[in-house]
Amino acid sequence: MSRPDIFSKHFPKQNKMKVKIRKEIRERLDAVQKQLRDEYKCDIVVTYRIEKPSDEQALKEYYEQASPILDAVQSATGFSIESLKSKSRKRSLVDARHIAIYLTRFNTTLSVIAIGRIFNRDHSTVLNSLNAYDCYLNRDDVFTETNTKVMAEFSKKHAA
Repeated sequence: MSRPDIFSKHFPKQNKMKVKIRKEIRERLDAVQKQLRDEYKCDIVVTYRIEKPSDEQALKEYYEQASPILDAVQSATGFSIESLKSKSRKRSLVDARHIAIYLTRFNTTLSVIAIGRIFNRDHSTVLNSLNAYDCYLNRDDVFTETNTKVMAEFSKKHAA
């Protein structure tokens, strides 16, 4: 299996979005290059560089994507967003954090690195949280009950 296939298998939303954005940029640049070629009757090479947004701006965009999920988790569990970002290892809070990370991963286009930044965690911790979600679901009654509440709240807010 080649590397792009591995990437697209595990990160389908991000891969499709990157391809779409690059294609759109290339089409716009080709149009500009054609216009310049027609206007000045010579070949002009156009290059582009995609700059990453500043850390503050990127974090704000991450929060915008994740805010419906964070609101649903907060409503269903009673834990504030700040407590979800805290280092607390209280079991009920950790369960809520696992659920929030899972929902954020599979309902947004955010990468595990971006999700980690939202929750003040490393990307490997986010991956561990996703694995923990799968392990606890349907094996731990308290976790499953919390997950059901959060999912119902998220569905209600997401539909509205």
